Order: sequence, then structure tokens, then C-alpha cells
Amino acid sequence: MQRNHCVPPPPRINRLSPVAIKSTGNTARTLWSTSSSLMSLLLCCWLLIPTGAEAEVIDPQAAVEIDHLLEHIRTAPCRFNRNGTWHEADEAAEHIDRKYRYLLRRDRIDSAEDFIRQAATSSSISGRAYLVQCRSDTVLKTADWLTGILAELRQHEHP
Repeated sequence: MQRNHCVPPPPRINRLSPVAIKSTGNTARTLWSTSSSLMSLLLCCWLLIPTGAEAEVIDPQAAVEIDHLLEHIRTAPCRFNRNGTWHEADEAAEHIDRKYRYLLRRDRIDSAEDFIRQAATSSSISGRAYLVQCRSDTVLKTADWLTGILAELRQHEHP
């Protein structure tokens, strides 16, 4: 098919700046530069607006205790049972950490006790208790196990 040279080609669409489409020469560069600076400023302002989706700030001591508990779960020579299925320590820590971050964003965690009770005690869906088994045949509720670890941590901090 031959192209009719009398018909002008369709206008080129510049996806970067609608202002620059209508401009030519140096004016386009100036408008793009101004438009780009304005867009950068608007983006920075938008990022600073609180959305409620960021993590809630909690007491620094509680954060240290929770981090310690999560690390203990992650590195313990234990296996964890969630909804009838056994998981390795790193999988359990990842799951409980995700649950913790979810609850934190909803302002439902204020202390290490809240963390244990709401993120590490039982399934939010089935209600079944999380269980832990370390080096022996003894199976404990994860909440009891973590409460003991928290008590030991606090005793070492404040003898």
C-alpha cells in the first residue's frame, strides 16, 4: 500500500509531557523542565502524606523484645505446627513476622505480650493453637514457649 504524501502523518504523542506536545523549539525544553520539576515536587509531597498504611510506631523496648522473639523463633532448633502442618523455624518466623506487620499497621500491637497473643498464639482463620517442638518429644503451645523466653529476656535485662 502506497502512502499518500498529501496527508500529514498523525501527530506524535509524547507520553512524558502533554505541555511539550503543543510547544516547539526551546520553549518545549523549558516547559518540559518546569513540568518535570513540578511533577517531582508533587510526587515528594504526595509521598509525605500519611496514608495509614505505614507501620505504626511502638515503644522502642517492645520493638526490641519482639525482634528478639522473632529471631529466637527463626534460629531455634525447633519445628512449629500451624493448622496441623509442621514447619521449619525459618518458615514459622516468616509467617509470624508477616502476621505481626499486618497487625502493627492496624495499630493492634503495643507490647511483646500483644505480639505473642495476637501474632504467635493461634491461627486467625481456624483458631487452632500454634505448637512448637524443640529437641525433645515435648510439644508446647507457642504462646507458652514465647512467654517463657520473654520472661528470661526481661530477667537478664533487669536482674
